[in-house]
Amino acid sequence: MGKPLIYPNPFVDEVSISRNFPEDFTLVITDLEGKMHFLHTYPGNQGKVMLEQLQAGTYIFKIISNGKSFEEKMIKIQNHK
Repeated sequence: MGKPLIYPNPFVDEVSISRNFPEDFTLVITDLEGKMHFLHTYPGNQGKVMLEQLQAGTYIFKIISNGKSFEEKMIKIQNHK
């Protein structure tokens, strides 16, 4: 599995995940203390993930696919609408 790209960082309500593998993947989001806030498995063609339910803060995004994993620190900022 090549390194996926998760963007933008920081993000407001949505992130895009670009990767060079077609397999399904699981996205796990935890805060810096390790508390899980999100867990979902997506089909390999999924590119956008809506995360409006997350509070503003810093999170660890972990992508798991084919027995391999990748982690990225991401920052959610408040939507000022």
